[in-house]
Amino acid sequence: MVIYNPDEHSSRLSLPYILPSQAQKHVTVNEALRKLDGIVQLTLHAAVSVVPPENPAPGDSHFVGADATGVWLDRDGQIATWQDGGWIFITPQRGWRAYLLSENELAIFDGLTWTSLPTGAEPSPAPATPDRVNLIGGLDLIVNRYTLDLTAANQVDVGFQGYLPSHHLVFGLTAVITEAITGSTLINIGDAASSYRFATRMSGDEGTQVLGLCNPPLVYWQPTDLFIRTGNERVNENRITGGKIDIVLYMLTFQYPLG
Repeated sequence: MVIYNPDEHSSRLSLPYILPSQAQKHVTVNEALRKLDGIVQLTLHAAVSVVPPENPAPGDSHFVGADATGVWLDRDGQIATWQDGGWIFITPQRGWRAYLLSENELAIFDGLTWTSLPTGAEPSPAPATPDRVNLIGGLDLIVNRYTLDLTAANQVDVGFQGYLPSHHLVFGLTAVITEAITGSTLINIGDAASSYRFATRMSGDEGTQVLGLCNPPLVYWQPTDLFIRTGNERVNENRITGGKIDIVLYMLTFQYPLG
């Protein structure tokens, strides 16, 4: 593991800073530019590669797999980019996107692997008409009911955009699998911050139910995505490819009392 002095490198990409007394400052600038050139508008030859090409073209980038050989040995999990006659190595971060030339499609890095984003796959919209019960003086109980359709997901993480609404105190959810989950035998239900906030490694079988209490209750200050994630090992073989889940979300919200 390489340890960088935080005063000499940027926190996210470890780009070198120019120091006040440093000689040959162009060396530091060029090092940073090489890294940026390797990751901005990232294009990979495949989701994983293990054999360094014999005659790489300038700028060629590959994601190094666990069984890599030659100069890529012990570089698994890193991006190798051919720059100025040699390989530079950069560790990707969760959420990075890349275009896979071999698959002719975009992919997102989940922390372990590059997961394809199928053409036309868009986050599902949040339900528009929740049940609302006024308890007292502007304190409302909100009950959102909806079905999550995973039919064309083909992803390790399946996001449903804005299902956790802004300025609501969320107590939890209940859920039942109405159509068996395919592609993954176990699933988690969570949000962007926690992969399993509401359910952990629940069976994907039809009829499986969950009482997903949020402990402690949580306020979302902006619309937040709800995620169905594989509860198995996070590899391409465990992508969620089908199934349906009925979910009921329980929340409190406040408004100034009228009348």
